[in-house]
Amino acid sequence: MSSVFHSRRGLILTVVAAILVVGIASFVTAQQGVAIRTLRQPIGNPRVALPVDLNRLPRLLPPNIRLPGVCAAPVDVNIITPKVGLNMRTEDKAIWYSLVDTIPPVGHTASITVDPVNLLDGDRKVGRLLMGEVKFREVVRDVPLNGAEPENLDRVQALLSDFGAMSPDQLATLKPIPMPEYVVPGPGIQVMRAQLEERYEIDGIGNDTVQLHGWIAVRHGQARATTGEAEVTWENAVLDTEFVGMDLHGDSGVFGPVQVTLDTTRPSRGQVGRIQIPELAKVALLAKYKKDTVLADGAVVDAAATKGGAR
Repeated sequence: MSSVFHSRRGLILTVVAAILVVGIASFVTAQQGVAIRTLRQPIGNPRVALPVDLNRLPRLLPPNIRLPGVCAAPVDVNIITPKVGLNMRTEDKAIWYSLVDTIPPVGHTASITVDPVNLLDGDRKVGRLLMGEVKFREVVRDVPLNGAEPENLDRVQALLSDFGAMSPDQLATLKPIPMPEYVVPGPGIQVMRAQLEERYEIDGIGNDTVQLHGWIAVRHGQARATTGEAEVTWENAVLDTEFVGMDLHGDSGVFGPVQVTLDTTRPSRGQVGRIQIPELAKVALLAKYKKDTVLADGAVVDAAATKGGAR
C-alpha cells in the first residue's frame, strides 16, 4: 500500500517541479517597475502572455492527471495591534504564490509568501512581515460577474458589506461550496473562509507567528489563452485576479490581538493560470508541496493500515 502512494507522489512531484521550472507565460510584478494589467485593461499585453510551445512540457502524466496552474497574488494589507499601539501597513506588496487545481485555490493547496516585507506605522518603519502560509481555505460565496462593470461593482460592494457585518460565529455556519478541479471559471467573485499564519517582527518588541482566521474575497476576470489559441482550456488559460476584501483575526503572546485587513487604497492585482514566477518562489512552492504531500500520504497510508488491522 505504501509503495503505491509514494510512487504516485513521486510522479506528481516530478511533474510539478517540471512545471515550475519550465513555466508557460510571463508575470511581471509592480516591484519590477512594470504595472500588472488590471481587470479593466485591454487584453494583449505581450509582457503578460508570451506565446510558447506547449510541447516543451514533459510528457510524464497519464491521461487521468492534469497539470496544476500557478497563482501570483500581490497584496497590500493593514495590520492592527492595539496592545502595542501600532496601526501598520505593508510598505510593498506581499506576494502570495500558489499551486492551483481550482480557481480560486481551496483546501490545503500550497500558498506561501517568499520575500519579507517592511511594515510601516505612518511613514516610520516599525517591523517586517517575515512570512506567510495559508493552511486552509474554502469558498462560502460564489457570485458570477457577467454584467456591465457598474453592475459588477455594485454586486462586489454588496457582498463585501454583508461579510463586513458578519460575526465570526455567523461566518463559521456558512456551508462550503465545492470548486470544480481543472475547470476555467467565468468572471466572478468568491469569498473564502480562511486559516493562515503570518510571522511578524516588530522592532524593540520581538517576533511571533500568529494564527489568523477570517475571510478573504477575490475577484477574477475573463480567462484568455496564453498561446493565442481561440479555445481557452485549463492547459493554456490565464486570468487576472484582484483581492477586494479581507478580515482576519488572531492572537499573539507577544503582540496581543492582531487584525489584518486589505489596504483598499492600493489595488491588489495578480494573475492565475499559466504564468511564470521567480526562481525562489518555485523552490519554496515545491518544498511546501512536498511537505504537504508527504503528510497527506502518511495520513492515507496510516488510515488504510488501521482499516486493514495492520500497524
